Amino acid sequence: MAYLIHAKHSFTNTLIALFVSSFITFADIYSIQPLLPVFIKYFNISVALSGLAISITIIAIAVSLLIYGPLSDSIGRKNIMSFVLFISVLPMVLAGMSNSYHFLLIMRFFQGLLLGGIQSIAMAYIGEEIEKNSLPLAMGLFVSGNSIGGMAGRIISGYIEELLSWHYVFFIFAFLNLIGAVIFILLLPESKNFHPTRFNIKTALSDMAKHLKKPALILGFVLGFCLMFNFVGVFNFVGFKLSSPPYNLGSAQIGWIYLTYLAGTFSSAYSGSLYKKMGIPKTLIFDCIIGIIGISLTYINNLFFFVLGLLFFCFGFFGAHSSACSWVSLHAKEAKGSASSLYLIFFYIGGGLGGVALGLLYSKFYWHGVIVGVIIMFLLISFLSKIMRDFVNKNIIRHF
Repeated sequence: MAYLIHAKHSFTNTLIALFVSSFITFADIYSIQPLLPVFIKYFNISVALSGLAISITIIAIAVSLLIYGPLSDSIGRKNIMSFVLFISVLPMVLAGMSNSYHFLLIMRFFQGLLLGGIQSIAMAYIGEEIEKNSLPLAMGLFVSGNSIGGMAGRIISGYIEELLSWHYVFFIFAFLNLIGAVIFILLLPESKNFHPTRFNIKTALSDMAKHLKKPALILGFVLGFCLMFNFVGVFNFVGFKLSSPPYNLGSAQIGWIYLTYLAGTFSSAYSGSLYKKMGIPKTLIFDCIIGIIGISLTYINNLFFFVLGLLFFCFGFFGAHSSACSWVSLHAKEAKGSASSLYLIFFYIGGGLGGVALGLLYSKFYWHGVIVGVIIMFLLISFLSKIMRDFVNKNIIRHF
């Protein structure tokens, strides 16, 4: 048994620290989503171009993961995560001082390069330091930090923009990053089960190549791609939908829509207990059905049904994401940092492409195009989950 399960105080501190790091990461990434309509007016840009402020950060995270996972396998977990949390304050402050959209995009790219040091390394830390029976709880709470951070970031930024300006969104969130970094360093225990390996880029690439030869991990990686494709695409353009007739909502009002993330906070923790009963493949299919129902409800031109639909959509997304993360952690037998990095590389590339592809559908077919694109992707996830279940039934993949 890993040491954390025996030390309740350390275990609690670990969960808090990891939750804070997850919260900060997603708050930083998505705090500007309600600002996209503002950027269109301020910088005189198109709807599709405004979405790059999100997509470029997500793609930068994906690029950075090629290094962070293998590097953390070599020099450890906590030091890297602590460093990037502190340094991520700088590009946020500079972005807030920008009067050029191109410069803002550059700062958002550097911000993504730094934030990539949290997600994959934290997943590897959980896989090493948390006892197997507690892993679903730890992973679920970590993923719930994604949902709460993304929700809070969007809500807070909407009010900051209306009360002050979009510039102060970056300044205030930079200050929150600093506080979060201090909490993280003070609470997270040093690794006890980490065994360093010599950093070698050839070895790192070799480890990733080995992971890409394993059917179980490949399925997990592709699932991550599809899930984030849907998520970023929906929430990049929900603000445009709600700021238009028949809703005509303002930035602060749109911010409250992101309370629907709370459904994801529940589902990410709930999925951990659910897949222990019925298996990860069936849990994924269940979450996809919930997601399809949710996005379909947004077709109705009624705010109540629109919000209800987003609740269902978030429930399905975060539940499936938690299950997919656990699947990868359970089936990566070695070089866990590299496996986590690969999952998140696929995850964030999917988000970056989803923000562009569904943006093109929105530009041509408006919200109806987004709905169709999301449903197609959920159906693909369900198909992949069925393949996972077939492998499990044939004992090709060890079942959890």
